[in-house]
Amino acid sequence: MGAGDKPLTPLEQAVEEAYKVFAVPTPISTGVCKHCCMNPEIERDFLKVSIREMPPDYVADWYFAALEDMTHDIAAYLLPKIFELISQGTWPNAVGEEITLQFLAEAGYPDDWLPDERRVVDAFLIALIDKTLAEETFHDGVGLDVLLCMASNANVELGPFLDHLYRADDLSLARAVIFDFYLIGGLNMDGNLVNAFWETASARHRATMQSWYRSPELTAKLERAFFAETDPIWQGKISDAIEMMRHQ
Repeated sequence: MGAGDKPLTPLEQAVEEAYKVFAVPTPISTGVCKHCCMNPEIERDFLKVSIREMPPDYVADWYFAALEDMTHDIAAYLLPKIFELISQGTWPNAVGEEITLQFLAEAGYPDDWLPDERRVVDAFLIALIDKTLAEETFHDGVGLDVLLCMASNANVELGPFLDHLYRADDLSLARAVIFDFYLIGGLNMDGNLVNAFWETASARHRATMQSWYRSPELTAKLERAFFAETDPIWQGKISDAIEMMRHQ
């Protein structure tokens, strides 16, 4: 880092670490259907462009194609660029942020991935969650429930992230959870996950999230946040969420 350069944020550090750990040779295949869904010019040049210099529209076009013969090598090659775009708020998957990392599961994640590779994935997701809570970037429409659903669809173990959230600031977590309850995430009155993309995750992951939303630990954090909150509108929403959780 040169004189006068701003230090990297934790999320930027996680992206750089991904570029370092996933510095793999360029694959021979894109891992998606050929001569079908991708723009022909982009498809022709896709693997000729440096991964760091790959334009966002190339990545977005890749997402329009159907996965086909996805491998670890292809997924590892593309992952740093995808992390970089997500970190910048440029979500490349127009279908839904929740399935942006689903190709990892198709590439055998986590069983076929090295411990250091899994560490990088976890570090990126933790940094992304922390930024979402600290900066309240969920107001841009990508909330905490979306991020956890995205991790689930990648077959990432949710336990460490949920434990991390129990240690988060009460008020920051409460606002993120409440935003989800009033937008697209959380639980409905029947105790089911609202976001339809949870249906593409495993039953085990869905059960884990339902248990987390009902957990006494989360309810306790919301109760503390209620008394710390100074905005009466947010306070009322927190109270409503607590009552809903108590009656699940």
